[in-house]
Amino acid sequence: MTVRQTRYQALAEALERDIAGGVYPVGSKLPKETELCEQHGMSRGTVRQALQHLENLGMIERRARAGTTVLSREPENPYVQFVSSKDEIITLVEKTKIRRPSTGEVVADFALAARLDVEPGSRWFLVAGPRYLRTGSKQPLCWSDQYIRAEAPGRERLLRGDFDRESLRGHTIEQEVRAAMLTDDVAAALDAEPRAPALVITRRHYATDGAMLSVSFHIHPADRYSIRTTLTDS
Repeated sequence: MTVRQTRYQALAEALERDIAGGVYPVGSKLPKETELCEQHGMSRGTVRQALQHLENLGMIERRARAGTTVLSREPENPYVQFVSSKDEIITLVEKTKIRRPSTGEVVADFALAARLDVEPGSRWFLVAGPRYLRTGSKQPLCWSDQYIRAEAPGRERLLRGDFDRESLRGHTIEQEVRAAMLTDDVAAALDAEPRAPALVITRRHYATDGAMLSVSFHIHPADRYSIRTTLTDS
């Protein structure tokens, strides 16, 4: 699937480059929303989305009647969607949370069992809702469905995300990324367009004895998902 960059994402990246390059130094003001609209030929709603994205990254601060102030040349709240280590799993839990989650115990029917890759009839505790940065960002990062095996040892600790690297020693975490489209209900919760492209990260968490402890699905609107790497000669 080819993901087309949205207009607000293009503007956010352009402003991020300008901030990183010193066009707008730390402590300076960005142009007013009306000026950015005129400069880039965009609506005020699109400009506000771009500024919200930069604010979520901790690069700017917006205040009524005070304008938009540059706080940092680089993102202060990096969010890694696809983790590459257990340390990043811990950081992910520390930096994000599900707001106003819906919770409840479910029994896996054949459809859910196939989705989770577990046995039908198994019991799970579901925590679902929009996930945000803990720094108070207004825009959700993704929608999360977290299934924790009802009889899993330390289930309450898993629910709280109360673990460190030592507690994950010997555990296995599998990850998968696949393309999808936003359903109407998830799009509404994320303030995104229904049927828009999305990327789903699935994580399966296994204990030292190989028993599956949890399965989670994190549904990201495609324009809020990015992976950045730098390759250099060694």
